[in-house]
Amino acid sequence: MNEKLKRIIIISLFVLFVIGAVYLLYYFFFKQPTTALPAFNQNQNGAIGQLPSTGMGNVNRVGNINANAGLPTVNQIPEGTVVSATAQGGYTQVNRVTDGLITAPAIGAGGSVDYFNSAEGRFYRQNADGTVSQLTSQRFYNVSKVTWSPNAASAILEYPDGSNILYDFSKNKQYTLPKEMQSFAFSKAGGEIAAAAIGPRDENNWIVTSNPDGSNIQFVERLGANAADVDINWSPNGQVVAMFRQNISADNQEIIFIGRNEENFKSLITNGRGFEGKWTAAGDKLLYSVYNSDDLKPKLWLTSASGDNIGLNNISLGLATWSSKCVMSADNTSAYCGVPQDLPFGSGLYPELAKDNPDLIYKINLTTAQVSLLAQPVGDQNIYSVKQMLLSPDEKTLYWQDAITGKMFDIKL
Repeated sequence: MNEKLKRIIIISLFVLFVIGAVYLLYYFFFKQPTTALPAFNQNQNGAIGQLPSTGMGNVNRVGNINANAGLPTVNQIPEGTVVSATAQGGYTQVNRVTDGLITAPAIGAGGSVDYFNSAEGRFYRQNADGTVSQLTSQRFYNVSKVTWSPNAASAILEYPDGSNILYDFSKNKQYTLPKEMQSFAFSKAGGEIAAAAIGPRDENNWIVTSNPDGSNIQFVERLGANAADVDINWSPNGQVVAMFRQNISADNQEIIFIGRNEENFKSLITNGRGFEGKWTAAGDKLLYSVYNSDDLKPKLWLTSASGDNIGLNNISLGLATWSSKCVMSADNTSAYCGVPQDLPFGSGLYPELAKDNPDLIYKINLTTAQVSLLAQPVGDQNIYSVKQMLLSPDEKTLYWQDAITGKMFDIKL
């Protein structure tokens, strides 16, 4: 064989190798799965001690509003525009509630705004008349996370070394919780807590419930190696203590509802990934956000989420935001959400990309799934970005902690 023929053969083999490598890269990393989703929800939750297997799907319908479309910027108010003192769908006056950086705000029993000042290590209460008082004289340093009970009667404090305590503000008493417990959630009445108990090995990982002081621990479901894919999220009706999310395709997750008594709940198939959900006040519906591979932006959905209705009436609300920027009304009729005016590509994967984007406030009718612009915030900041939203018990004031400054603001409804 002459040298020229050898070179031709070597070059041909190299070209074939490159083509094959490119195809394999496409097949394994970019090709979308083509598995069709089934039409009904019928998964079995399985016996206690292991996470359930995947089940069947759900039917979706799309709402009638374009996400984040055609809205003016909040720092360019047209000359002569009236700024309303109450939210009526246009420019709305924003009031500053706190001056400094706060952590983990909550609504107290009397309608106060309770919060933790991490710099001082103190808990404070801001009353409706603007006065501020300490919830307790005790100080707490290096707290990494605060989880409030209903009406802010007590709070669980987590520390970087894994230590956990419950502090009861009504009794000024502290209880030590097991270090293995994390990701806490209170029951609606506040008489129980749920948590993930993480041991030294995967087989020691469980979802547990207990009294708030850590006594009477009950083992609900074994987590195994799936702890990172389970959200401890106790439903208001008490039926569900956690949700397990499992990727089933490039653009779909199955959300399995884990009950405390071995219930065989149906599952929810989402039209996207990155699931995070928030219960309505009655626990009959779930407001959740997921993102798709087309733009990787979070979109809001509303679905039935109780008993045999789980996964039914799964509706896209047409708003590009996260459910964590929403709050539910106590009468189970409305949700209020901070919605960025513009979300960059990839913000579903990297929420920090949207931190400096101004938010508008939307209202969602939880009965009809209709969406309306409630307020365009105007105040002493050019930009307001919702980190956490709260609603007063009389539903006349909407609060939010600002993601940019850490301060608390409100608008009147």
